Amino acid sequence: MRVKGEESLGVVESLRDKSCSETNYRLLSSLVLLLLATSSGCGQNVKQTPLAQTYTITGTVTPVASGSGSTLLLSGAANASTTADTSGNFSFSSLANGTYTVTPSRNGFVFSPASQTETINGAAPPLLNFTATAQSSQTFTISGTLSPTTGGSGAAVKLSGASNATTTADSSGNYSFSGISSGNYTVTPTKSGISFTPSSQAVTISGNSVSGVNFIAAGQTFTVSGIITGGNGAMVTLSGGASRATVADGSGNFSFSGLANGNYVVTPSKAGFTFSPSSQSVTVNGANVSGVTFIAMVQSFSISGTISGGSGATVTVTGAANASTTADSSGNFTFNGLADGSYTITPNKAGFTMSPSSKSVTVSGASVTAVNFTATAQTFSLSGSLTPPTGGAGARVDLSGAASATATAADASGNYSFTGLANGGYAVTPSHSGYSFNPSSQAVTLNGAGNPQCRQCDGREFHRHCRGPHFHHFGHRQPGFYRCWVHRDTEWCCRCHHDSGCFWELQFHGDLQWDLHRYTEQPDGHLQPHQPAGHHQQHQCDGSELYRHGYRQRHLLR
Repeated sequence: MRVKGEESLGVVESLRDKSCSETNYRLLSSLVLLLLATSSGCGQNVKQTPLAQTYTITGTVTPVASGSGSTLLLSGAANASTTADTSGNFSFSSLANGTYTVTPSRNGFVFSPASQTETINGAAPPLLNFTATAQSSQTFTISGTLSPTTGGSGAAVKLSGASNATTTADSSGNYSFSGISSGNYTVTPTKSGISFTPSSQAVTISGNSVSGVNFIAAGQTFTVSGIITGGNGAMVTLSGGASRATVADGSGNFSFSGLANGNYVVTPSKAGFTFSPSSQSVTVNGANVSGVTFIAMVQSFSISGTISGGSGATVTVTGAANASTTADSSGNFTFNGLADGSYTITPNKAGFTMSPSSKSVTVSGASVTAVNFTATAQTFSLSGSLTPPTGGAGARVDLSGAASATATAADASGNYSFTGLANGGYAVTPSHSGYSFNPSSQAVTLNGAGNPQCRQCDGREFHRHCRGPHFHHFGHRQPGFYRCWVHRDTEWCCRCHHDSGCFWELQFHGDLQWDLHRYTEQPDGHLQPHQPAGHHQQHQCDGSELYRHGYRQRHLLR
């Protein structure tokens, strides 16, 4: 609908278009304005404001069945939208001069042209016509990217909703679903050991493809844990898919966190300990791994060696542990179950000396071998006298038992000796033509020491067989020539024979002090002291002094 002003001005404009002279045009314009003022204001002096001129864009979407209900968008100098009526007609009114674009749309349809541009410049634009074509077979694409590449590449991407499909992201993390009809869908990526943000996305296809359906991939991590029985403070190392190290707590517990899927090896260690098992293989595959257990055992070692010539020797170990063992027939010995520490190995065998006498050994994380010794047999001598010298000198003395030998007592005192004898039991038997000996033989045992002149007794025997009735303190009188032996707190022995008196031979072993008296045998068999009664001679013995010629033990002072 147009107002009067618009209509009158239109007449004026039409005259101008008909090439009226400028003068006539101005005169006519003034006349029209005067008439307007007169008719509106009834002759009153009223000021009139001209109205801004507007225009309308109209058009049709055909065919009617496809075009009706289509949406048309206006953009440019103004923005608006409208819907085509049941005949497919549409319009945008009250538009000022300017440039405009009209774009039709309807689900399942395409339009030709897709859009049209019109310019209004003081006149109504021509009709805009569009053709709508149904696209019932039209398909679209949904696409996106999983980033970063390390997490997204190779991921499975699932499409669900109006249709279902699955694809795999390429090496750059890109994926796409093609041939998708309009409808509602959900896109969900998955990959072992990887989490995605968001976990899924809803997508609506409405006549157009949809891109940029993107996700962020983050590496999923897990934990490997376990316990070492008896392994508090043990070092635990992880190798394989990652390299880590930790220390077991006071209860032996350990754990490694932040681990991706993969294969790993767990290995415990602690000085002085062994572990069962020594290591374990672990596979992380989308879940934590627990119960990786070990048993720690105190590590033990051995000390071994050989004693050359030492079969049957006793070997002792002292120090961090104490034990003893016996060398086998080849002289080999071994001490097992020893912890780290310092030890001393000492071999011993009666009748043998060892070189060296002992050895210091340090065990530090490994067994020690070749702790060797050399055993050398000890030899001793066995000696004595045959009295009186008139019968003993030149006598034959035979040795039998552990060794056999013959010696001739050649010196004037009837002394004899056997040397180089090993430990063992022996019998000494003298013989001399025209003489008999008392005793006829004697048994002697050598056991790791030099042979004394008299047999060692058990500390309580007192065998005294020397002439003279007053030896009742030590024994009784018997005729002939005798040996005597005593062991009392230490070793000592005596020997007597008849000559002009009773001669004694005393041998001492130890640090002892003796109070001695000297006697001489009288014709009636009694003993006469050489010094007044109560007179004492005191001697300090160093274990090797020999006292002869009529000394009689009075008492022993310690």
